[in-house]
Amino acid sequence: MKTIIFVFSVIFVFLTVRSYAGIDSGLVAYYSFSGNYDDQSGNSHHGTSVNQPVFVHDRFSRPNSAVYLSGDTDYVSLPASIQIVRDISISFWVKTTASDPQPFYEGMFLIDRDVCNWRRDWDITMGSGGKVIFVTGTDFGDHQTPTSMDLNDGYWHHITVTLSSADSMKRIYVDRILNRKARFVPAPYVNNNLPIYVGASVCGPLGHDFFVGAVDDIRFYNRSITQSEVNALFFGDTSYVRIIPQGLYDSLNNVLTKRDTIDIYFHKYYSILDSVRAVIDTTTFMAPFTVADKTGELMFIEVRMRNSLHAISDIFYVDFPTVVYDFTSRDWTNGRMLTKVDNAPARYACFSGDVNQDNSIDATDAALVENDARNLVTGYSVTDLNGDGIVDASDFAIVDVNVFKMISLPIYDLPFSGLRQYIQSE
Repeated sequence: MKTIIFVFSVIFVFLTVRSYAGIDSGLVAYYSFSGNYDDQSGNSHHGTSVNQPVFVHDRFSRPNSAVYLSGDTDYVSLPASIQIVRDISISFWVKTTASDPQPFYEGMFLIDRDVCNWRRDWDITMGSGGKVIFVTGTDFGDHQTPTSMDLNDGYWHHITVTLSSADSMKRIYVDRILNRKARFVPAPYVNNNLPIYVGASVCGPLGHDFFVGAVDDIRFYNRSITQSEVNALFFGDTSYVRIIPQGLYDSLNNVLTKRDTIDIYFHKYYSILDSVRAVIDTTTFMAPFTVADKTGELMFIEVRMRNSLHAISDIFYVDFPTVVYDFTSRDWTNGRMLTKVDNAPARYACFSGDVNQDNSIDATDAALVENDARNLVTGYSVTDLNGDGIVDASDFAIVDVNVFKMISLPIYDLPFSGLRQYIQSE
């Protein structure tokens, strides 16, 4: 029998905000690691590599756009010309599966400007398992503030740490959400004569644990940035969905075989609030778009493709003017709507084979593909599931496997029906 998906959940999803004019105010240095270690802030605080770290794909699958540190004595050295006197913000992306049971000073040094012994300095370490620890030093000891959860799950996470003299508070944001805060009275740092190491300890690299994982988009500010600015750094300034049609995914090269057009619908209860057409990029799987402000709406997104099952997001509340949703990094339906197409990195795709677009992949779709395969149909055809320009046995193999899974999608208001039932039961 066919599987019908009943879904309800409410989350705050990955949303974007428009660019903040002052986001670069107080920016001392910025490293995008796009094939080099140059400072992109315009302040010329260029870094250098030590023991050959390598450039890897970033969170958008762009090659040579993040730096990977192996933990085997390789790190990035940033110059002592970076001056941060009292207030500080450091924003960066990190991805790792490494674990270190030790806290600061014995954990993995992530971004470090630590003076040997107890002094007015700062450090960011990963330790106590997979927690990010924001350390601020005094003349009497080190003040450690760890995240409340482990972040070594193999996914990209955005981390921002801030220290403000206005309210004497240090904060750690994880994926834009304030995770921990602690009282700490800042004073002028005494470490501005030292370099900053990414992936190693300044106080004797070989005597401490090196970081293992990928790091990207490090920003240093000489002020405490706001929650709104943290949001802007996390989300960027472009609305998009990331999505993969199963048949077009080339797992050998981690790209799509061709670009594809999609239609995006924004649903509220029984109504479609808006719709827009977009094109999926073959490398980043991003389909950017422009849509009217949906702030204040409780809604879900539907993405329609020409020969794949529609993708339906979970429900989310829109708290920013623009919207971003990623269907590729997680499967919130546990295999009922998306299928895993890659393990390294983990990627999910929409089931291909719904040729007649009736929200199910069944014998009717298989018959259409088989008929075109027998006739060797070429060109832009809805039955060409893998996008190679010819309908053949490889396309039939895709639809045949998915027919066996007997998958169909729910009507669009079911997520909200489930939500109403949940609310009424409370």
